[in-house]
Amino acid sequence: MRPSVLFWVIGVLGLLFNLSGFVQMALFFSGHEAMLANFTADQLAYFDALPGWRRVVWVLGVSTALLASLLMLFRRSAAAPIMFFGLTMLLTGIFHDSALGWFDIIGPEGAITYVVVASGVSFLWLYARRQNQKGVLR
Repeated sequence: MRPSVLFWVIGVLGLLFNLSGFVQMALFFSGHEAMLANFTADQLAYFDALPGWRRVVWVLGVSTALLASLLMLFRRSAAAPIMFFGLTMLLTGIFHDSALGWFDIIGPEGAITYVVVASGVSFLWLYARRQNQKGVLR
């Protein structure tokens, strides 16, 4: 089946959304001064104390969501399960962080950011899944 204009709009916006998250993560992990200046001392201390597995979950979640967005634009059916994996990593991270009081440290604005990101990735997963069912992705 031929993709609609809406498919391409959602695909490009999804790619930009996930690329933005990837760039922010890369800047954070590389110690970019301007990026780190956006965080409070408590937030930076929290990040410094993250266990290695949690960092891996973060990298996997962001990277696989970006990969899935690219695969969607290439009309590959693997986009949906890979986006689901990215969503699973995101939700694992959110659960871990909430159990350790991260949302108290970042406040309501930070919590809203998590909701927006989780909603965006959830939407992209459901959309890719639907495009698989319609035969748009091969």
